[in-house]
Amino acid sequence: METFLKANLGKWLAQRSSFSLVSDQDQAGKLELQVDWVPPTSELAQAAPGAMGGLTTTWQGTPALRGRSTLLFIPTSEAAGNLVVQQATTYQGTYQLQGAVLTLHTQQEDLLTEERIWFGGTNLRIRTVTVKQGNGQTMASFFSEIRALEKLS
Repeated sequence: METFLKANLGKWLAQRSSFSLVSDQDQAGKLELQVDWVPPTSELAQAAPGAMGGLTTTWQGTPALRGRSTLLFIPTSEAAGNLVVQQATTYQGTYQLQGAVLTLHTQQEDLLTEERIWFGGTNLRIRTVTVKQGNGQTMASFFSEIRALEKLS
């Protein structure tokens, strides 16, 4: 699990496509993400007893997207466990690594979110996110992300 999480580290350039399944509205944009490791000995991880560590992601992009979140992973087995998400508020969920795909499930008030993350190669990360609202609206997003490599001199 830790190997999979650490494969996410670094700077990523993303293309995002989102589609509302109720209103037939779509949106596309670009994002720049920075993913950093949160060691289990850090103050952040210590706030979630049993956390093996986590990932802090900061992002900015178009249209006018900017934010930061930390995911802390608390294993209950070798490939599954509980998740603590620290964003504007703190909420919880679960995670499961099946083969080479990590699935995250979270609930925040009336929002149910499922995120799936996998790699198409060392420097290609693919994510899908489905958000279901209590009023029946569903938003689906697809992200294709390429790792930004350091320039050689």
